[in-house]
Amino acid sequence: MKTVSKAEEILGLAQRLIQTRGYNGFSFRDLADEIGIKSASIHYHFPTKADLVREVASRYREEFAEAVAEMQAQSKSSMQILAGYVELFHSTLTTEKRVCLCGMLASEAESLPDTVRQETTQFFQDQEDWLAGILNEGIADGKLLPSLDARAGAKNT
Repeated sequence: MKTVSKAEEILGLAQRLIQTRGYNGFSFRDLADEIGIKSASIHYHFPTKADLVREVASRYREEFAEAVAEMQAQSKSSMQILAGYVELFHSTLTTEKRVCLCGMLASEAESLPDTVRQETTQFFQDQEDWLAGILNEGIADGKLLPSLDARAGAKNT
């Protein structure tokens, strides 16, 4: 069995709380109480809430990119890939009873620290770039209308 470090435990719990309560819906005290440590221990690993949430968002962005790449490697067509992409969001909501982490953060964009807002914005830029590529593949393989502007389609998705 893999041992989870205290920092990883904090990151995992923070992610769950953000996905269910939002950035402004949890505190270091909430984390400490649930884990069973003092809030000073949270500060030891993450000096500020902005540091913690930026790290959570960065980790989420990387893990999401890995999940998308794995799904893409297993799919045969652009349409299967797009269906799998939608399923990533759907299963988060229906199975885990959570919202996309960066979607939740984006709903609070005006109150986020700059570093967290930048990481959230980068997640959506990554998604737009990836979607544009998949839409272009769909156009190239004849599965999508050639008149589709892939970049505009990705941006509006």
